[in-house]
Amino acid sequence: KYIRIDHIYDQFDVVNRDSNGLTFNWAKLDDTVKKITATGAMPFFSLSYMPPAISSGDVTAPPKEWSDWALVVQKTVEHYSGEMGLANVYYEVWNEPDLFGGWKMGGVKDYKKLYLYAARGAARANGVRKFYFGGPATTGLYKNWVNNFFPYVLANNLRLDFFSWHRY
Repeated sequence: KYIRIDHIYDQFDVVNRDSNGLTFNWAKLDDTVKKITATGAMPFFSLSYMPPAISSGDVTAPPKEWSDWALVVQKTVEHYSGEMGLANVYYEVWNEPDLFGGWKMGGVKDYKKLYLYAARGAARANGVRKFYFGGPATTGLYKNWVNNFFPYVLANNLRLDFFSWHRY
């Protein structure tokens, strides 16, 4: 029913910046999404990795401006669950943040902050059909991530439709 797609921001040249701010070109990613939907499946987007146009370093670094990350997520949801009219799409914040980029539950690379701004962006999406939002897609079900993430989500009234992880 779903085909998960990763690296949407660093391999499909979606986000760029010009003198007016951020620009979005969905053409390459749209081609892949159309191939997915042609099979009868829906895309399951991993919202990763950090677009070079907003990154403070490499594609696993935090953004220079957190508001830019929120806007990228908002525009992604608006494009696929709005303009393309896809219902019941899953949006997962990052892929293996504990492995790729060394995101943690606190510190400079705090996954909670990455999720906060992504959730705020998704919440601002206008004209969209039903979608699902969650994460973190860690490399295991780690007690530290569960014990720190869920209370943060509740305390900040953030949307969390699913909690994800996978193991090798």
